[in-house]
Amino acid sequence: MLHLGLAGNTLCAIGGTPRLYRNIPEFPADLFQTALKLTLNPAKKETIGLFMEVEAPEPQHELFDLPTEVLPTYKSIGEFYVGLEILLLQADGILNFLGASLFLTTTVPKQLGPSAIGGLFPIVDPRSALRALKIIVEQGEGCSFESDQSHYAFFKKIYENYDLDYYDVEENIDSKNHATATFYPVMVASDAAYSFLFLTLEKLWQTTDESTRQELVSKNLRGSMRSVIGRLAKFLVQQEILDPISGQPTGKYAGPPFRRHKFKGNALNDLKSCMDKAASAYPNDPELKAAKEVVDGFIDLEVA
Repeated sequence: MLHLGLAGNTLCAIGGTPRLYRNIPEFPADLFQTALKLTLNPAKKETIGLFMEVEAPEPQHELFDLPTEVLPTYKSIGEFYVGLEILLLQADGILNFLGASLFLTTTVPKQLGPSAIGGLFPIVDPRSALRALKIIVEQGEGCSFESDQSHYAFFKKIYENYDLDYYDVEENIDSKNHATATFYPVMVASDAAYSFLFLTLEKLWQTTDESTRQELVSKNLRGSMRSVIGRLAKFLVQQEILDPISGQPTGKYAGPPFRRHKFKGNALNDLKSCMDKAASAYPNDPELKAAKEVVDGFIDLEVA
C-alpha cells in the first residue's frame, strides 16, 4: 500500500488524479510488452516462479538505451521506472527553463500523509519524486540489484524453500461461468468488495478533510483488506466446483475473481446488497456474517 500511496502522490504532484476503479485489470493480463502473462492460479511452485520473473532484478540501463518516444513500449517494470525518472526530470527541466515547474506545491493538501498510510510524504520537487520512486523500486518493483527487502527476494525465498499447501482453484475464474453455483453470490460480493476498495482509495485523494480521510482509512480501507476481502477469499477457495451436468465434484475449487464490479447506483448500497445475498446463501457461516457486519459499518463515499 505504501508504493501505491507514493505513486498516487507523485501523480497528484504533477496535476493528475489517481483513477483506480476504472483501471482494475482483468486476468489473464499481459505485463507491458513482454511474453509474461499474469494469471490467477493456485500457489504452485511455477506460479511463484512467475512472480519472481515479474519482479526480477535487472542491470542498470544506460540513458542511450532508453526509448525516446513520449509513451515508449516498456519491456519490464524496471525499464518503466527508469524511463519515468528520466521523463519527470526532463519535463521539469523544460518547464523550469520557461519559468514554471512540473511539481505543483498547491497539490500538497490533496496528497496523502503518514496518517493515511505509514511512510508517505508529500511530493513537491524532483528530489522528493525520485526519493519516492527509489523506495518503490528498491522495496519491490524491478530493482536493478538484488535487495533483501524486495518482492523478488521474498518470492525467491518461497520458491527455493517451497512447501505450500494450496487449493487447486480454477484458473482465471469468472463469476459469469458459475451463475448457477451456490457460491455465486459470494463471488459477486468478492468482486464488489474488491472494487469498493479501489473506489475508497480514489476518494482519499479527492478529499482534503483529514477527519474524513481517517474514517475512510480506519473503516473502509482497513476493514476491506483485513475483514472482508480476506474472509470472502478464504471462503471461496474452500468451495469445490461441481460439474453442471452430473453434479459431481470436478476436483477444482472456486476463488475470488478479482474483477471490476459495475456498481448500480450508490456503490455502498450495492455492496451491502451483494453482501446480504452472499450471507443469505450460507446463513450459518460465521465468516460471511462477520464480513457483512464490517461492510455495514462502511462510510458512504458519496457523502464522505
